[in-house]
Amino acid sequence: GRYGYVKGQNPAEGLTLALIKSPSEQRKPFDMEDLQKVLANLSSDSPEKWIPLVAMYSGMRLEEICQLTKDDILELEGIPCFSLLNAKNLKTAASARIVPIHPALIELGLLNYSNRCPSATANLWGLEFSVTGYGKNYGKRFGLWLRKHVTTDKQKVFHSFRHTVSYCLKMKDVPEPLIMQILGHTNTNMSTGRYGARYPVDKLLGAISKLDYDLDFGALVRSVEPQGC
Repeated sequence: GRYGYVKGQNPAEGLTLALIKSPSEQRKPFDMEDLQKVLANLSSDSPEKWIPLVAMYSGMRLEEICQLTKDDILELEGIPCFSLLNAKNLKTAASARIVPIHPALIELGLLNYSNRCPSATANLWGLEFSVTGYGKNYGKRFGLWLRKHVTTDKQKVFHSFRHTVSYCLKMKDVPEPLIMQILGHTNTNMSTGRYGARYPVDKLLGAISKLDYDLDFGALVRSVEPQGC
């Protein structure tokens, strides 16, 4: 027709729109059954077993955890913490932060494990550095392990630990700015971001300690402690 209309035919018939999903929509948090399977299958003597445990109880990113050294575990105001203040390969300026170590990790022997490491600057988990950092090769191994032992859901990946922590803290009524500081998210809110003071370590620990998944650590407790660095 005069205006380009096509009579008796819909040119869009049979076509579908490919919706672009946000990263949060592409990844799901783990549920409690997933987390229990994670614990049940962390049975090797490899120090790498600590990496998903730290993720589960801190919400830290893969590379943030993988690059940790003994020097990055310190005590502030009497509280054991992970320090990412001197970390490399951080995603944003807000990623340079202090994250208190969850009591469950201490009970499982993380501090004892770290104290046995002879080198203060060597990688805490024995990971090798690659061009992109410490996490890439481990991330591939974890992905294969996850599909074999925990879930075949492609929307559940290592980053799902981060979503799990965020969701659980929200369900425990932890204030959003506090969650953002723990996770190292940039707070764009004018009042609590640009002008608001950062939460002290004891407040961060109070929030982190609310991560209580009510899981059975029986087998893991027996297998974690004997490890060396």
